[in-house]
Amino acid sequence: MIFNNIYLHSFLYYFYLIKKLLKDWIESKIPTLVAITERNDIFILEGHLDKKDKKADDEDISLKIERFYVKQHIQNCFSLSVACCSVVRVFSKGIVIGSNKGDLLFLQKTNNPENPYHPLGIISRNPNQAQITGLSFNNKEEYLTVAYSTNEIGLYYTNNLIENLNNKNLAIKWELVCDGFHQGPITNMDVALQRPIIVTTSKTDKAIRVWNYLTGHCELCKIILTEKENMEKEMDILAIAIHPDGYYMAVSDRDMIRFFHLCYKEIRFYNNDANALEVPKSNCTLLKFSNGGHLLAAVCGKNLFIIRSYSRETLKVFKTNHKSSIKNIVFDDKDYFLYSIGNDGIIVEYNLFEFKM
Repeated sequence: MIFNNIYLHSFLYYFYLIKKLLKDWIESKIPTLVAITERNDIFILEGHLDKKDKKADDEDISLKIERFYVKQHIQNCFSLSVACCSVVRVFSKGIVIGSNKGDLLFLQKTNNPENPYHPLGIISRNPNQAQITGLSFNNKEEYLTVAYSTNEIGLYYTNNLIENLNNKNLAIKWELVCDGFHQGPITNMDVALQRPIIVTTSKTDKAIRVWNYLTGHCELCKIILTEKENMEKEMDILAIAIHPDGYYMAVSDRDMIRFFHLCYKEIRFYNNDANALEVPKSNCTLLKFSNGGHLLAAVCGKNLFIIRSYSRETLKVFKTNHKSSIKNIVFDDKDYFLYSIGNDGIIVEYNLFEFKM
């Protein structure tokens, strides 16, 4: 198979020219191209030089190539239904390719002239499935830095990377060195009382982020997946509230109020069951825990629900006097009263002992 220059540019989705990165290939004076198509096919291409150009300097070789021959073809490196290639980087032991879902594919360099690269495996350490936008090695290739579209930067320790992948050991050391941020404006926020954390959400990326305001770092980030019509979809978050103890959280979408545990390194459904603790409240736009944590106030339209935090029992439904939507709700310090304010400028007081408005 031969690729002419014009056909090459129209056919290939991304390419990376190797000139002086792999020393043994430079000595043989064979310009090599790593090319990836939109269908996730990888082509290892070797440039063809005319006889009169074979004595050309290394600097001029890439300018005199008119044809590329396919040395190796690897089909569908990422499943098209899952991910597609977004960036590629070559290092001394092979090639690493990043996808738009945060996966990394490693190809190991071999001594086989017919198949110079061997696929090792795909690993992913990015919980948000964010697109990989950049890959870079340090001079000694001890670390691989991965940049994500969410402004996060991950760091892989590559000393034993190839060995671990060869042994099918995916327990590769990885950490986030830059925590990133939401991809759009923050639409909901709440603060815990007993832990130094803030929870935020954004309608743009549909992610929940937990921030430590003492260290200034994002400790947790998760996109909630819910099952609807036998399909998993990202949860469209309308409101969020965190319990005063900082380990319990309520999140609402257009159909439900769902409850979650904030664990050490994950956000998981209460009792680890997606259906274990759901309160069917349609279009809940505001959530607020009481200062003691025993009550949860939920606003659905012009109605205000008072719910027991752990049993999910609805204690009272207030049909408010607001003429427009409720803008905010707040408990007093001792949880005796609850106040709501609407876009109409009216402030309503609710007695939580007698359940009177």
